[in-house]
Amino acid sequence: MRTLLKFVALVAMVLVSFGVGAITAIVFHLGSPIVTVQLKNSSSQKIASVHLDHEYGSLSVTNIEPGGSRKVRFYSPGESSYKIKVIFANGSTISGGAGYVEAGYGVTEVITDTLIKSDFQLFSYAP
Repeated sequence: MRTLLKFVALVAMVLVSFGVGAITAIVFHLGSPIVTVQLKNSSSQKIASVHLDHEYGSLSVTNIEPGGSRKVRFYSPGESSYKIKVIFANGSTISGGAGYVEAGYGVTEVITDTLIKSDFQLFSYAP
């Protein structure tokens, strides 16, 4: 009987520990500290480059054809934000993009000739 009580106590401790760990991972976004941004060219012209500046650095993508898209990812251990500057092949530029993101967010940035529209898919964790 005493062995059974020890076993039950051990199982209970393991389950509680697992639950606390799972809740901690959810609260602090420990599963995926990555933001995924899909850059979709819905304009009538080729995009020469896209510059994405975020709180932990920046990145650039070049040569996106009309109708084409590129997926980029950046490190974000918690709350963050980013800005996008698009330079078209003819030299014209537009700026915009999502202002606020968190770890695990997925955003599609639809780039037209005159604006950038953000479409969020929260907690997408897409490959």
